[in-house]
Amino acid sequence: MKVLIASTLLAGSLFSLIVLIDIIMGHKFSDVVKKGLNPFQVMEPGEYVIVILFILYIVIKSGYSTLKKKSAESSNQNEENK
Repeated sequence: MKVLIASTLLAGSLFSLIVLIDIIMGHKFSDVVKKGLNPFQVMEPGEYVIVILFILYIVIKSGYSTLKKKSAESSNQNEENK
C-alpha cells in the first residue's frame, strides 16, 4: 500500500512540475493540461508493454505482501488460541 501511495504522490508532483515548466515556457494552460493528461499519444508499442508490466509488478507485489502479512497474523492467532 505504501508503494501505491508513494507512486501516486510522485506522479502528482512530477505532473505539476511538467505543467509549471510548460506554463513558464509560454504554452496555453489548456494545451499543457491536455498534453500532460494524455502522454500516451506519443508512446511506442514497446513502451506500452513496459508501462503495463511495471503497473502489474507493483500491484502483484503489494497484493502479495498484503496476503503474506494477513496469513502471518492469522497463523499467530491460531497459535495463541491453542
